[in-house]
Amino acid sequence: MEPNKEMSRQLEWWNGDGGNIYIDRNHSSFTTMDKHFLKKYGIAKSSMFSDFLPNIDESSSRILEVGCSIGLNLDMLIYQFCFNEKNLYGIEPSDKARSIMKDDAVEFSILPGTANNIPFKDSFFELCLIMGVHIHIPKIDLIKSMEEIYRVSNKYILSFEYYSEKRTEVEYRGKSGLLWKDNYRTWYQELFPDLKLVKEEFYPFMGDKTKLSTMFLLEKV
Repeated sequence: MEPNKEMSRQLEWWNGDGGNIYIDRNHSSFTTMDKHFLKKYGIAKSSMFSDFLPNIDESSSRILEVGCSIGLNLDMLIYQFCFNEKNLYGIEPSDKARSIMKDDAVEFSILPGTANNIPFKDSFFELCLIMGVHIHIPKIDLIKSMEEIYRVSNKYILSFEYYSEKRTEVEYRGKSGLLWKDNYRTWYQELFPDLKLVKEEFYPFMGDKTKLSTMFLLEKV
């Protein structure tokens, strides 16, 4: 499937200078990511994962992260939560991010791909992660990306995104048309009535309590 013009613009930006700057700024480790979350939200990302990861078998459950960047969340699942690296997968459109993961000899499988065209068969994963990616998907592609994530998930979807009751565009690094905060959990449940909300938490920014991010876990029932 060929992406539309809005999605093509997004992919061009993330696979160009904008995405490269983002990767350079965030090329660290999951422990550094934890420190960033502590500063931004007052809670480490690993603590969020501890609160939200479903009760699935660490040795045999297949997990996909959609838009995994340089793989910090997947590294955390391996080294902090003891998931089997052979069953962890990431898809990422950025050539630079995938090159870094190859150079770092990451222990999970990494493939090129986007949220609206996931290269796996139906119900292949016990859990799909999508962390800060929905916010960068244009509205015209949002439903397709959620359909794809729903399609490849056998059981659970875990997401972390900027939150707003209504879809609101936010300027990103001085650019428009690159970021939207929204109530993404409601989008999922309106699209797929068989998705049950297992848990949802809101995390205000430390410096501005009016700004919120949300993490939510959905289960197919």
